[in-house]
Amino acid sequence: MYKRHFYKAQEVDSLRAAKHVLPIVLNLIRPKSVIDVGCGLGTWLSVCIEQGIQDVTGVDGDYVPKDMLRIPHDRFLVADLSKPLSLERKYDLVMALEVAEHIPREFERLFVKSLTDLGPVVLFAAGVPMRSGHGHVNEQWQSHWVAIFSERSYSVLDYVRPRIWDDREIMWWYAQDTLLFMDRSWMSEHPILQSEWEHRSHTILDIVHPRLFEEVIDPRRMSIRKALKGTVYGVGRMVRAALGRRH
Repeated sequence: MYKRHFYKAQEVDSLRAAKHVLPIVLNLIRPKSVIDVGCGLGTWLSVCIEQGIQDVTGVDGDYVPKDMLRIPHDRFLVADLSKPLSLERKYDLVMALEVAEHIPREFERLFVKSLTDLGPVVLFAAGVPMRSGHGHVNEQWQSHWVAIFSERSYSVLDYVRPRIWDDREIMWWYAQDTLLFMDRSWMSEHPILQSEWEHRSHTILDIVHPRLFEEVIDPRRMSIRKALKGTVYGVGRMVRAALGRRH
């Protein structure tokens, strides 16, 4: 499902977002170790390395083109993300960005458990309903994921979105979807984070970014890169369907 052109198409936007978002998160959490579950090419981890964090691990399927990785090959682990991910260690920061919408709903709680088992802080983003991205099988509102993380005793901290909401350099889905989840007992030991959470505990979770709204109302507002990407995927589906009918 995820071929080279898929990763090539999203690499530029992913790298730009990482360079804008990660300094905000790293300054708040100050992690010494980071794991990215569903890391793709390891774009976000490459920015962590640039920021001085050397203890990084990327996890994704065996379909990721290894020659395109932006992290050392020995930092990349192959795993089926719909199955339990059990590593014999924890990380200061766990990332899962625009991944959960690719996980079938029957495995979503298992996926969240894997994330929370890996560390006390999770930087998380997932596509909302009717976004219709490539390989999206489980688009949910933000409050859906908040409820599942809450079952694991993790609270949401809407710290990132207010700081990147109006940043035109970041694709709207990162500005719309990116949330922090923190283990409640761990957070209680960090007064600054506890204070931030208390300050933002009544935030509105289920929101749509104006740029998404504009694209839905007027598709002409869609970025050229996104339009071309959609055309490539659409043509690919048509070709595969036509070939399927011939066999």
